[in-house]
Amino acid sequence: MKNTPRHSARAAVAAYLTITALFTALFVSQACAAQGESDEYALFGRRIVADLSGGDARAFGDAIDKEALIARVMEGVPQDSKAMGELREGLMAGLDRVGAMVTGNLGENALLTFVRHRRMEGGDYALVRIDYGEKGLNYLDFVLRKNAAGAVKIIDWHDYAQGQLYTASLRQAIALLIPQDRTLFEKLLGVDGLDKKEAKQFVELARLLREKDFSGWLKKYDSLSEKMKSSRILLVTHVLAASASGDNEQYRLALGDVRNHLGDDPTLSLVLIDYYFYEEDYRAAQRALERMTGYTGGDAAIDHLRANIYLAAKNYADSIRYARKAIEEDAAYEDSYWTLLDASVLTGQYQEAVGVIGQLETRFGYEFDPAKLAEIDGYEGFAESSAFAEWKGVR
Repeated sequence: MKNTPRHSARAAVAAYLTITALFTALFVSQACAAQGESDEYALFGRRIVADLSGGDARAFGDAIDKEALIARVMEGVPQDSKAMGELREGLMAGLDRVGAMVTGNLGENALLTFVRHRRMEGGDYALVRIDYGEKGLNYLDFVLRKNAAGAVKIIDWHDYAQGQLYTASLRQAIALLIPQDRTLFEKLLGVDGLDKKEAKQFVELARLLREKDFSGWLKKYDSLSEKMKSSRILLVTHVLAASASGDNEQYRLALGDVRNHLGDDPTLSLVLIDYYFYEEDYRAAQRALERMTGYTGGDAAIDHLRANIYLAAKNYADSIRYARKAIEEDAAYEDSYWTLLDASVLTGQYQEAVGVIGQLETRFGYEFDPAKLAEIDGYEGFAESSAFAEWKGVR
């Protein structure tokens, strides 16, 4: 998900990130993530991040308790289905490939950070942040449990970009495997009264998504009946496919459809932030971020988003407050510095702005061009200030 716009300074400044600074940033990110609980669940959470970051599909797959996960899937499947035995075999075969699927979906530029281990009602959870850079932010909340041998394993995970557990996605996939079982098909996909043509369309959409043919998926989606388009699974998938395709107009339309059909569904808080931003409904965006804080226990990236929304709303005091809070929580989360820079400049706190520039230079390896910085809209006063002249003079 995109989640938030880019910062003006970041977009305009001619800068680069050195290889040394990049490795420093990654090291600091992992060091910050390592602070806090040192228990076996936290260590396991950091192992998940290491496996996924390294593209080690086999190691990630081995971290899953497949029997326990399948048992959770089958809880939502009618037990009188004629294909129960085949379903279990198919699920087990599919889980042998889940590591490749998850690592493949992350892409090359995703930066993963272990946020924390939480013990809550229902079990232990390892929260992982996924930062896609320009493409936005997501979280995976891994449900952990010890197996009979006492080893910590993954038994499920919640994907905030889809607003559901992985086991729910698998139940939906089951329906596509046996579309001839119409009762099961409709129950698992949440759509009543499907005819044969519509059932085939669901299967075709699944194929296009599996092959990452997002443009083809969007074209096929346009031909669907309104009944199908209003199903939760397709509303959410429309957002994901439009975002992946890079079609911003389709993305905005998809977000609008989610809001129109599903309202302020709290499970889709992360998804709806972009919709509220496009509509300039900043209060609703902040409410969604408050819910995200409640679900996750809070994170630097969420506070950064809050700072950015306040910046867009021209509430600079709260923007600065949340940007500083985000930096305190995770000093390696770079985006927070850019928001703090913008808000500091726009409020005339030029000495602080110079300090932020210094942090971006020393911590992340940026090299700023004073002339280009002075040309940014809203930075005129900063460029004429004594703080800017002093900074420019010592370069």
